[in-house]
Amino acid sequence: MKQLKYNLFILVLCSCSLSCSKSFLDVEDDSVILREQYVNNINSLQQYLNGVYIQLGRNLYEGVNGHRISGELVADNIKPSARNSFLLLSHYIWNQSNGMNDYGFYNGADGFWKDCYQFIRDCSFVIEKANELSKGDPAQTNQIIGEALSLRALGYFILVNTFAQSYNFSANGNHPGVPYVTSWDWNDPFHRNTVKEVYDGMIADLAKAIPMLTPNNNNKIVMNQLAAKALLARIFLFKEDWQQAKTLSREVSIAVPLLASEKYPAKLFTPDETEALFQLSPSSTTLLNGSYTTSFEGYYFKSAFTFFTATKDISTLLNQDQNDSRKNWIITSSNGIDSIRKYPSNVLSGFGTSERERNRSYYLTIFRSSEMFLTVAEASAQMGDEGTARNYLDAIRKRANPAASNSTVTGTALLDSIYLERRKELAFEGFRMWDLLRWKKGVNRKDAAVGAPLVLPYPSNKSIAPLPLKDVNYGMPQNPSY
Repeated sequence: MKQLKYNLFILVLCSCSLSCSKSFLDVEDDSVILREQYVNNINSLQQYLNGVYIQLGRNLYEGVNGHRISGELVADNIKPSARNSFLLLSHYIWNQSNGMNDYGFYNGADGFWKDCYQFIRDCSFVIEKANELSKGDPAQTNQIIGEALSLRALGYFILVNTFAQSYNFSANGNHPGVPYVTSWDWNDPFHRNTVKEVYDGMIADLAKAIPMLTPNNNNKIVMNQLAAKALLARIFLFKEDWQQAKTLSREVSIAVPLLASEKYPAKLFTPDETEALFQLSPSSTTLLNGSYTTSFEGYYFKSAFTFFTATKDISTLLNQDQNDSRKNWIITSSNGIDSIRKYPSNVLSGFGTSERERNRSYYLTIFRSSEMFLTVAEASAQMGDEGTARNYLDAIRKRANPAASNSTVTGTALLDSIYLERRKELAFEGFRMWDLLRWKKGVNRKDAAVGAPLVLPYPSNKSIAPLPLKDVNYGMPQNPSY
């Protein structure tokens, strides 16, 4: 069982820096001196990069404010459970605030903004430091730089979708995005860039990274060439560059086919998920050398510790066809509660014997070939290549239900079928709100927690998060309506 080896000291360096003065972006990094003393050769830089991966799992993909839960909760796939009605606050009811919440903590938007920029700054540190230390092994140096560039692009993709409207909100993405900062130095100036400028930066990072990365994905718990291409395909899809999205996603789908029907969906989110391109491995303090514990979204969907349940909206869709194996992702209890069971438990032993600990133990897949098949289908349909679109759509449909008939729809009906299949296949993986925004669709919940609103029209200023008050007070333009 492959695990990401790391030095706890590096984790501390990566997580201690942003202090509480000035704005979140304009603060002195107290760990700089310590970091500069420690990272003095390529091996210590590799350890530091391992700590950056830990940041990705702990800060961007974990917790009730992690972007995968937020992307489903703000839309119509999940809702707070009855026992966690306090989660009606903030993004779920489309009424976020910045600064401190009622509990004296930074709300999800502020904390997530801070964590994303800390992650991005540390990626930039790795890139700059690797260039200084490049006299060592060129292959290792290139791999380190390629991984850090790809991770930085991923951080920005998450950030710009959370705090800015989708690329097609304005002509050529010329509406406000987020500050695009490529230096780790807190003294360097910054400003709020357009969405186009952020996308241009991500694409440039990945174009540089891809030839530097190993051409196979044997080690799925680090960024590799195919994973970087999958991210770039995702970015081009959201940019509506259909040809680039189709070319890249098709290339990845040929290299990494779909998980076989007989292993689907049981092997998803495990080390045996052959369609996985990049995964985050679980960790627990109960494991040998486990100095932190992951709580990916599946943890919040399970048993007595359930924070969120599926809505009837998605439950009904997944249960429309009783021969569709994805219906098992929802278990409806006798009292009508739809529990989410997409993510497995106890994949990696050693997490402890309690149900709570076992629910933490699974691999979080960030990129998989199913998404690439759906990207080929959508991009092809948008370009008028309906035969290819139907073929890739049916590969997903028939994998879930081998008895399904061939698709025959065309035009708008074909696109609607692709959108529906994307919602089913990628349910609970964080895409839903982002997809609705780029499709220029509002949220129309049929099922919501008591007291929560049902309709958020498109366009709406409340579909994205507010910028932190600290940065607004230091001159950063705020999103409208906040």
